[in-house]
Amino acid sequence: MNTGTPAPTVRQKTPESSAPRPARRPAARTAQGARAGGAPADAGAASGEQLLLWTSAERFPGELLPGESAVVFTGEAARERDDFEITSVHGHRYRLTRSFGWRIARMPFAFSPSNGGYCWIGWDPTLAQALEWMRWDSASRHLAAGRWKRWGHLVGTVPFSLDLDTQELEDGVLRVSRYGRQGLAADYPWGWETRADGSLPESPNRRSGASGRLEYAAWCLTRQGFDDVPTDRLEVVRSYWSRDTDCATGGPNHLGSCKRTDPQFLVRVHGPDTAVLGTVVLCAQHLGNRLGGSAGYYRPSLLTAVAQQVSGRSWLDWQDRLTELTWDLVVRAVDRGLPVPDVAQALREEALAEGERRAAQAAKKAAKEQKLPRRAQEAAAQTARAGRYARRAELIAQALAAEAEARERIRRETDEMSGSI
Repeated sequence: MNTGTPAPTVRQKTPESSAPRPARRPAARTAQGARAGGAPADAGAASGEQLLLWTSAERFPGELLPGESAVVFTGEAARERDDFEITSVHGHRYRLTRSFGWRIARMPFAFSPSNGGYCWIGWDPTLAQALEWMRWDSASRHLAAGRWKRWGHLVGTVPFSLDLDTQELEDGVLRVSRYGRQGLAADYPWGWETRADGSLPESPNRRSGASGRLEYAAWCLTRQGFDDVPTDRLEVVRSYWSRDTDCATGGPNHLGSCKRTDPQFLVRVHGPDTAVLGTVVLCAQHLGNRLGGSAGYYRPSLLTAVAQQVSGRSWLDWQDRLTELTWDLVVRAVDRGLPVPDVAQALREEALAEGERRAAQAAKKAAKEQKLPRRAQEAAAQTARAGRYARRAELIAQALAAEAEARERIRRETDEMSGSI
C-alpha cells in the first residue's frame, strides 16, 4: 500500500498543456477509485491531459476497503492538500489530515486548543495506522450502537434494593441493578462502558485498574439511586473498622472518590414506611456531606461557602474540616448510643470563631503599628473579638444573602449564554 503522496504525472510541455488549468473539483473516492497509486476509478478511460489535471491534493493516497469512501475536506480551516473526509463502512465520518504524520478526528470536526480537535493515536502515525484506528473505532461504535438498540429498553428505575444484581444478556453485556436504578454495562478491550459509546479511548491507560472495573461501572450506574434516599431515612449505627466493604456513595476505594484513609460508618437504611431495608457503609467524607446538607456525593457547597465568608479561610479547607468533624463528633456519639450531633452547626461555629480570631489579630496589629502600649493592643483585640461575636447571627445572614445573590447571578448569566447559542 502506498502511504505517501503520489508524484504528479510528468509530461513534456506542449502548447496545449500550457493553457490555464481549470479550478479544482472535489471528487468522491470509493474503494475502486483509491487503488495504490491514487488514480481515479475511470483512469483507464481518461486522456493523458485529464490525468495531468488530477492534482495530488485531490488524490487519496491510501487503500480503502469496499464500502469506504473519501472526499476532499472542505470545512472550516481546510488545508490546501492532504486533507480528506473519510466515511467508514458503518457510516461514521472522520477527518484525516497529514501534519507531522497523519492525524484523524471524528466528525463533525471541532477545534480544541489542547489537541487541535484530533484524536491521539500516537506520535507521527502513518496513514496505514490512522486507517486501522479509524476502522477499529468505527467497528467499536457500531457494536455499541447495536448493543444498546437490543437492550437499551432495560435502562431505567426498578424496585429499590441494596443488593447488586447482575445478569448476562449476551456475550460482553450485563444488566446491572441496585438502589432502584438499572443500566447496562458493556465489556470492551479497554474496560467496561456504561453508555452507548464504543469510541476508542484516546488514553491507553483509561480505566486500566487490574481489578474492580466492573464494580466501578456498577457504581456509576447505580450511585444516583442511593443519593436519592433522604438523609432522614439513614440511621448511623456505629463506626466501621473493616475494609471489606466499599462506601455506598463514594464507590470502590481504588477507583471511586473516597480516600483510603477516610474512616467509615455502618449505616442502616429505612424504607418510606420506616421498615429496615438493610445496611450499607459510608465513609466520613460522604456521611459528612449529607450531614452538611447535600445529597451525599457532592460537597455541601452552601455550608462551606458561608464558612469561607465568615472566617476568611478557603472553602476547600472547610470541606476537609467537615470530614474531620464528622469523624470526631459522630463516632464519639454513636459508639456510646447517643444521637448524631449537628455537625453543620459545629462547622459554622468554628468558622465564626476563626473570623473572630482573625479580627482580633488584625485589630492588635493595627494598634501595634500605632505604637500603642501592650495593654491597649490587647484591649483593641478583645473589643474586635467581642464585636464580631455579638454579630454572629447577622454575619451568617449576610453570608447566606451574598451566596444566594451570587448563585442567582450565575444562573441568570448561564441562561443568557444558553439563549445566545
